[in-house]
Amino acid sequence: MGFTKTEAIVLRARELREADSLITLYTRDWGKVQVVAKGLRKVKARYGASLEIFTHNQVMLFSKTDKDMAKLTGCQVMHPFYSLRESYFKYGMASYLLELVDKLSEYREANQEIFNLLGKSFSLMDAGVLQTRENYLSLWNWFVLKILDYSGYKVSLESCIHCKEKPALDKPIVFSLMDGGIVCRGCLKRTDYVFELNPEVWAKLRLLQKSALPQLMSIDITAETRLAIKILLEKYAQFICGDSFNCQEFFFSAANKS
Repeated sequence: MGFTKTEAIVLRARELREADSLITLYTRDWGKVQVVAKGLRKVKARYGASLEIFTHNQVMLFSKTDKDMAKLTGCQVMHPFYSLRESYFKYGMASYLLELVDKLSEYREANQEIFNLLGKSFSLMDAGVLQTRENYLSLWNWFVLKILDYSGYKVSLESCIHCKEKPALDKPIVFSLMDGGIVCRGCLKRTDYVFELNPEVWAKLRLLQKSALPQLMSIDITAETRLAIKILLEKYAQFICGDSFNCQEFFFSAANKS
């Protein structure tokens, strides 16, 4: 790596020896990296609040080789995203998005699509244009569909993942977590890890998957359909990661308090 300058969003931090901290960043050019911030916890720490969770910075990093732990040598705030820390609901959702990025990313695997996805989603939340809890949940569903796609786990929705047969709309459509998409009943080998989707949920899933962020607020989705999509995507993401999400219960708690 040597000396390098890149943009980075703070995923998490933990204390190290003395006044140092270990910061996990998602960077534009290097993907997820861990860096040592020397003296971060001192009263007059040089980086101040720039390394708080959610913050979008321009950072200077140094490591002798690509395998060595990088050191943070400079940091300048680009977007602080203050409002994400001021609302209980926004904090819960933003933390959940960070955890998705963290768990679906390997260290030092650059993915600018994921970096841009996170930055644009935070910008939309920070701007205050979403207004309703329903719009935030639509953003959450859209974000999960996109990050699954960018991480190599794209949800297959157009036809049976095995035989390519289009689903019949007069009966529930089968979604298999193990297959990562819809499966016709003739190709369905196992009945565990399976969800049945009504045609409305299937149609809105496909629409969300194809939509860009500016189109998101114009998609009309009922509360029931929005919740069904969220449950499905959450289960699929957990299945892929092999683990539950620490922020899941906090997000639900935040949603109930909003």
